[in-house]
Amino acid sequence: MQTNDKLINWGIFAALSLIWGSSFMLMKYGMHTLSPYQVATIRILSAGLVMTPFALEAFRKIPKEKYLLVILSGLIGSFFPAYLFCIAELEIDSSLAGILNALTPLFTIIVGVSFFQLQASRQKIIGVLVGFVGLCLLFAAQKKVSFENISYASLVLLATLLYGININMVGRHLKDAGSLNIASMAFVFLIIPCLVILYFTGYFSMDLSTKDVLLSTGASMLLGL
Repeated sequence: MQTNDKLINWGIFAALSLIWGSSFMLMKYGMHTLSPYQVATIRILSAGLVMTPFALEAFRKIPKEKYLLVILSGLIGSFFPAYLFCIAELEIDSSLAGILNALTPLFTIIVGVSFFQLQASRQKIIGVLVGFVGLCLLFAAQKKVSFENISYASLVLLATLLYGININMVGRHLKDAGSLNIASMAFVFLIIPCLVILYFTGYFSMDLSTKDVLLSTGASMLLGL
């Protein structure tokens, strides 16, 4: 039984690794035809549409006084980072974006200790430090390390910082709401803003029947799943 559980856990870990790793390549592919704003918006919109059935239950379970916190969680944990990553990938490689994204646990600990009175255990600190050392090794292994586009790389750092803030905020104020309820409600609140953004960025005036637009749209939608 324990062996089966371990295999399942490793299978889930491998699947998540593939999903997270491929997301940066999907962003690049989406931006072959679409703008970074359109790619990020379609990503959030597709997630909202998929989450809509679950949001019906979430609205019943989450108290109304916490709705604003849920919306804020959606903004800083998904909405703004999606745009920051896409804009950054205009000038930096997907591999570098993925490496910098691995700083999320470090920012989570720093933000938690500094602003949320998080009591970080020695085991967590060691784990984050080991991950940071691995990150440095991956960065050093890059054949070409250019600092010409450091401003774009800083957008990824800002996105990971927002992830860290969101994780701590949810852990402090929404821990009893359930992750599925929080995510589904947050994404549903973003559906209408996303449609407005797509309209003003000219997406609906594009020829949506062309192969390139369809493929870029499909790649962007996969990002939200």
